[in-house]
Amino acid sequence: MIFESRIQSEQKDNTEQETNINENTPIEVPQVNLPKPKRKNELEFDSIDFVIIIFLTFVSYWTRNYRLQFPDFCVFDETHFGKFTNAYINNSYFFDIHPPTAKLLLYAFSAAFQYDGSIDFDEYKYKSTEYLNIRQIPALFGSFCVPLLYLAGKGYGFSRLASLTISIFILGETSMITEARFILTDGILHFFTCLSIFGLSLVWFYDLNSKEWYFSAIFAGISIGLAASTKFTSLSLTLLCAFQVILQVIHQLEFSDPALYFFHIVVRGTACAVPALAVYIISFLIHIQVLPFKGIGDAYLHRKYQNVLINKSVTPYNWRKRYDGPSLIAQIYHLNDMMNFYNMGLKASHPSMSRWYEWPFLRARFVAFYSHGNSAVFGFTQPFNTIAGTFAAFVFMILLMFFKKFTKEFYENFLLCSVFYVGFFFSLVPFILVPRCLFLYHYIIPLIFSCILFVAMADKLLPPRYGHFVLQIAQFFSLAAYIYWCPLSYATPTNVFARKWSKRWW
Repeated sequence: MIFESRIQSEQKDNTEQETNINENTPIEVPQVNLPKPKRKNELEFDSIDFVIIIFLTFVSYWTRNYRLQFPDFCVFDETHFGKFTNAYINNSYFFDIHPPTAKLLLYAFSAAFQYDGSIDFDEYKYKSTEYLNIRQIPALFGSFCVPLLYLAGKGYGFSRLASLTISIFILGETSMITEARFILTDGILHFFTCLSIFGLSLVWFYDLNSKEWYFSAIFAGISIGLAASTKFTSLSLTLLCAFQVILQVIHQLEFSDPALYFFHIVVRGTACAVPALAVYIISFLIHIQVLPFKGIGDAYLHRKYQNVLINKSVTPYNWRKRYDGPSLIAQIYHLNDMMNFYNMGLKASHPSMSRWYEWPFLRARFVAFYSHGNSAVFGFTQPFNTIAGTFAAFVFMILLMFFKKFTKEFYENFLLCSVFYVGFFFSLVPFILVPRCLFLYHYIIPLIFSCILFVAMADKLLPPRYGHFVLQIAQFFSLAAYIYWCPLSYATPTNVFARKWSKRWW
């Protein structure tokens, strides 16, 4: 018993000693260099991306401003938008079939340049260099399309090479260059379109349950509202936004009750729709307030809406009638009604008109801006970009027939590509229903989406080795096509007819 008791005592002492060692002795743990986790909801940009964006911005600005003084004639629709700018300067009412945001920006920047509305846009040749200040406005906006689409590519998860390829496509897109170099609203329209695509890329990137997603949705809604209040041709962006939100909710959220899917779609769609509608209405409120005096456009309005305009030649001005007439909301509704009525009524033919089914196949007539001797300016889509975009759209439709055989990874990447195909489809198909005279520049927004679709399919659906090779080849041919056809955008003296590859072009 004594022996057993001693053994138990020694075991107890050993146990207490081991316990003290465990409590007081630091334990050495082998250090493992684990990869640093990525922060949730953070776009990845490094110094290389920053340098690329700065470089693209400067080069894009140069492509839109090179030889901006040529031609020194009032070309194509410059006569209309120049007169609209003069009307804003003089606060005289005018009527146009397009919403006012871009025209308001032309007015605001022109006023900042101290332009006094003295240019006579009815004369063929400009008598002073003041027109250059106004031309610089759409050129400035148009130059930001290139870096915006690089950022959009990053937001949608494209590789750096793919994002750069999108930018190069748009950098050398002759139709966008031509439209941005003159006193027209399309350069501003394309800027807001690319800004909307960037906003939608953020909506795609951020987690649906994060606050960043809602901020991105509001930003995208504001951008879409600015585009839609510039020209109705950008209304397809609203449908694209709806499609993308529905796609995200269905594939990223899991609910047992289908009603919850509908609820989330409505709530998140509202986050985009309300800012867009607010911007659209505000643009018309500003437009109406800036134009209180009678002008050449009041004859398009019904009489009770004409009565709120003040006769500038009769003093003192009767400002009371501005408040006794129809409400601002009623004026906005009536103005939109008249815009749609006269827009659909433009059925007169034009030498440069074309149809929607000709645009993707390079069979549409170029829009003749200017021609003199061996120099000319045409509005035309760059041939390589057009072919690449059309090819991508057809390949996508073929792949759509085999979607049941897709692997999970291929299916997810295919869903991303579907966003750009839907953008192309929604922005092109409505022109089937438009009875008015159409021009090749109406195809620019569908072309932007088809170019992104081409890049997305090469980057996401092909193996990296082959996809990167396709993107590099595409960059080369897009730049080569720009160099070859850009004289027709800059009025550079050249052999114009050598660049005419089809009798239908002009």
